[in-house]
Amino acid sequence: MIRNLTKQLVVSLLLAFIAASRCGAGKRLNDKWAEIHKFGVMREAIIEAIGRDDLDTVQRLLSSRDRRKFIGSIYGRDLLFPAARSATDRIISYLLQVGCKPALLSGDGESILQSVIYPVSERLAQPEIDLLKQRVGVLVQHGALRDMSLEQRALVLRTSLENGWFPIAEQLDKLFHSKRDNSAELVGRIRIQDAAGVLALLNVGANPSADALDGRTCLMLAAAAPDASITSMLLKHGADATSVWSLRGHGQTALMIAALAGKADIVAALLESKAPTEARDLYGKTALHFASKYHHLATIRVLVNAGANVNAADKDGRTPLHFIADRPDGHELSLANDEVGGERESVQLLISHGASPHLLDRSGQSALQIANAWSGIRVYPRIDDLLR
Repeated sequence: MIRNLTKQLVVSLLLAFIAASRCGAGKRLNDKWAEIHKFGVMREAIIEAIGRDDLDTVQRLLSSRDRRKFIGSIYGRDLLFPAARSATDRIISYLLQVGCKPALLSGDGESILQSVIYPVSERLAQPEIDLLKQRVGVLVQHGALRDMSLEQRALVLRTSLENGWFPIAEQLDKLFHSKRDNSAELVGRIRIQDAAGVLALLNVGANPSADALDGRTCLMLAAAAPDASITSMLLKHGADATSVWSLRGHGQTALMIAALAGKADIVAALLESKAPTEARDLYGKTALHFASKYHHLATIRVLVNAGANVNAADKDGRTPLHFIADRPDGHELSLANDEVGGERESVQLLISHGASPHLLDRSGQSALQIANAWSGIRVYPRIDDLLR
């Protein structure tokens, strides 16, 4: 009997111990989840404050006793990444001061310098470039290069060259002890319309058909330039006028880009270099479709005189006349150049070269029917009478 009582006591003590352990584990688990939630909310608030350039809020949120633990966690260690592009130097300096590490990589494996030096679509003014150069210097001083691979270093340098940020490229050249990439610099010189710099690089062997990081060739970058001088230089040095922008350009060619921009002289230069008039993008549009969208009369004339098919239909069955008849909205009009308003002349030119206003698109509408629908809106001149 004593043995049975002892056995029951042992079992009872064991069950009590297990229950107590579970309670402790449960409490620890609850504490962990509470901390995760707290840090997640804290991170969102800090990132929002960084976006507003609100240093006071950032300092207040990072003044808690959990700051060191937070910055060392996955929630706080990469705060420099959202700050690198949008925040001012004072916020970046504060984040460095409280322990954020620029040498760490983001969750996508991106380095902090890749967040600072990223591809841009518009040219930056010199003061902005100087500020970026200063920012790069501060981050490098705090160890930004430590975990960067050779590929990441090459990408950052190429991006700075292609953006036309040459002071930053020179700074990185010295840091990386690298050889200057003439092709990437050529892209940058084209982007900032430095004709003399383009010619100098071509004369020392830069590839005139080089691709930018976004997949555009040098010719595509030059195709929408204010004048044809850079395009002529590239073609003279053997640039390929038939290349297709497949990465992000939906199959566009340099001829399509020039036609969309209404650059008749560049279109003519590309045609002389055997650029195909009937090349189509992923949606079936030709260069004539692009020129007709904004009724660039001079460009349309160059294309039809070169034999462009005036009745070519895209994947929706729309011909160049459909594009002229279907008027662009106010936003699109603001993107077009001074030839906006030449609808009637463009229609007359296309019809004189055999364009039919009666061809139906996939929705069953002809260019004439579309023009009729617009004819009562006074902001647009009537063209339906030309299509009858």
